[in-house]
Amino acid sequence: AVGDARVAVWNVHTLPPVGSSNTIEQRRMVAWIAARTQETLSRADAPDGLVVAGDFNAPYRTNHLRELRAAGLNEAHASAGRGPGSTWPRLGWKRHFPGIRLDHVLFAGSLRATGAAVGSDFGSDHRPVVARLGFEPGFSPVAGGMRPD
Repeated sequence: AVGDARVAVWNVHTLPPVGSSNTIEQRRMVAWIAARTQETLSRADAPDGLVVAGDFNAPYRTNHLRELRAAGLNEAHASAGRGPGSTWPRLGWKRHFPGIRLDHVLFAGSLRATGAAVGSDFGSDHRPVVARLGFEPGFSPVAGGMRPD
């Protein structure tokens, strides 16, 4: 609960697309997340907002995550971040190359991103992502989870 509104928050971690079996499994995981997103948002008692965040092991604009975009999920960094927002690689020799953003805060429903950033090092091979989300202007939750048509 956020005030009178309801927000669902999912933490995800898909496999990296290394090798054919991992790539196939990652696509299955993403398809499952997309299907649950559509199912959740289409219910009569849908939450007012949905946040899906974590290590997706793929840039948001790639074909690997196209189903998430089609399901209506938006990326906080693309909406309200600055710069490339690289989260990987942070360790090893690859850290000398330009990084990519594999970690994302995605959102849907009546939410909008008002800020997004990549956090500082905390010992992982990825940098953390941080987003500030709020409700769209004029949003007002209706008691009982019902929305006017």
